Amino acid sequence: MINWRFNIIGAVLVVVFGILQFLIGFDLIWGTLASGIVVGYLVNNGFKNGAINGFIAGLIGGLMLGILFYLVYIIVLHTSNIDISSPLQLILFFFGMAVIFSFFGTVGGLVGSLIKKLWTNKMNSINR
Repeated sequence: MINWRFNIIGAVLVVVFGILQFLIGFDLIWGTLASGIVVGYLVNNGFKNGAINGFIAGLIGGLMLGILFYLVYIIVLHTSNIDISSPLQLILFFFGMAVIFSFFGTVGGLVGSLIKKLWTNKMNSINR
């Protein structure tokens, strides 16, 4: 089941972590993994749903981050020279961002679901 509230939270986390990691100089992948873990943990409905929701959060967040980076690229780097990329380059850029971020969101969603399952089992065994 798709939980849109957690997907929006995950997408916003992808964008926030992406901006922070871009400014610091880290790879953008770690923020996507972290947000996927958060989404997978919050969904709390098995591995399949954690992976699906992590995929959607990574996809939406990757597209939002790609659009944001492209707008900053146009505004900051090309104010004097109007050299907008070809439509094919834009499509490939956004498609690449979507594929990479959705993959790592899926992995993060699986890990988050696993953490939730292990944590729940651990808490259940302590309470017995």
